[in-house]
Amino acid sequence: MTEEKQAHNRDKKDAVRKLLIEYARALAPSLNIYQWPVETARWHELVFCLLFRIGQPQIQADRARAMTQMLADLNLLEISSLAGAMAEKGNNLEHPDMILMHTLLERMGMTPDQSQDATLTIAQAARVLAEKHNGKVQRCLRQYGQQILNHLSEQFSFDRIPSDQARLALAHWLQNTTNMPIELAEPDVIEFCQRAGITLEEMTEVADEIDLNLALLDDIIVNSLVSFGFEEPKDEWRRKGM
Repeated sequence: MTEEKQAHNRDKKDAVRKLLIEYARALAPSLNIYQWPVETARWHELVFCLLFRIGQPQIQADRARAMTQMLADLNLLEISSLAGAMAEKGNNLEHPDMILMHTLLERMGMTPDQSQDATLTIAQAARVLAEKHNGKVQRCLRQYGQQILNHLSEQFSFDRIPSDQARLALAHWLQNTTNMPIELAEPDVIEFCQRAGITLEEMTEVADEIDLNLALLDDIIVNSLVSFGFEEPKDEWRRKGM
């Protein structure tokens, strides 16, 4: 691929990225139907689960959530930063961000040992995501979600609907019931990609870059909330992802 072609493709992805960010912001007040409209929240949920488990028995769920929110507000849960700290310092607390995290967790009720264990465990989790999934927890989940979808497609044998429609139904089901961040190749989504001049894979990459839930992305497109013709949003959504 020539440099000119690569630059043209980047421009098309940038146009889609800007458009989706604009519509996601506009829809923000109505996103409570989605458990994870922003994919970073899935990472924060993992942090919460680790803090809650490590902090037993004195750290209850509400305190673990308060800890998670505090760390997020202070930008101490940035995956790339934590992964870099682990790569640089290994299993110790010499990095300034890890020292601060350790101190804050102890101040909020953990024992010194628990605070150290929690800090190192969170950093280790971040390093795994950075090294194996480009720092995106949804990519980790999508890998296994696709395996589940493939298995379900083999297990369910329908004789009244085509196999491609059955697979779409099963993918939609996984999105709705498990909040799985898997692609749903709706015809409207495929058409949108064609009009935008990008592939479905590139569309997923854009969603990952801006941490947008794929179910929300599908719903925005399916309901004509996004188009390169800037169509007016429909009064009611045809499908809701979650």
